[in-house]
Amino acid sequence: MLDERQLIEAAERAYERGRFWWALRVAALVIPLVAISAYFAPNPWVNVVCGGLLLAAAAVLRFRGRGLANAVDLGLMGGAAAYLMPLVAASTGGGCSVVCWTHCLAACTAGGLIAGGFIGLRVMRNRDTSLEFIGGAVIVAGLCGSLGCAPFGGVGVVAMAVGIALTSALVVAAGQRLAA
Repeated sequence: MLDERQLIEAAERAYERGRFWWALRVAALVIPLVAISAYFAPNPWVNVVCGGLLLAAAAVLRFRGRGLANAVDLGLMGGAAAYLMPLVAASTGGGCSVVCWTHCLAACTAGGLIAGGFIGLRVMRNRDTSLEFIGGAVIVAGLCGSLGCAPFGGVGVVAMAVGIALTSALVVAAGQRLAA
């Protein structure tokens, strides 16, 4: 028979194991995103590495708890624009060769701006302006967007990341100013 201390330790282990498996459920969404972006990428290993970073960050943040788990969901929703914009631009613009490089760079930037605006608006709507929550959402959105922008070079990823960070910060700051 287990004494009280052993029973508490067993319950804590079961709880942590459940949180771990719950956190890894995000893989069901991340792995298809990585597979699709790697299929269209000229160097798929870059996308696989970005996807591994996204999966690790999302799983760790979800494991950490409520607010950060919500940040992962928000980051994936916001990052969808940054993920899709360059892929759509590449497919409609005849591929992102040197000729249409500016077209794809603009798509990465626009995707980042849309993602950042979405994150900022949702943060203000939920009234959770903690740096931890906003930072988690921006990191996940940036990693998600990097799956779409990585095939077009580091400049595309940087443009998308700056767009996310700048727009989300501006929207949150404006929202706080209006609320005051």
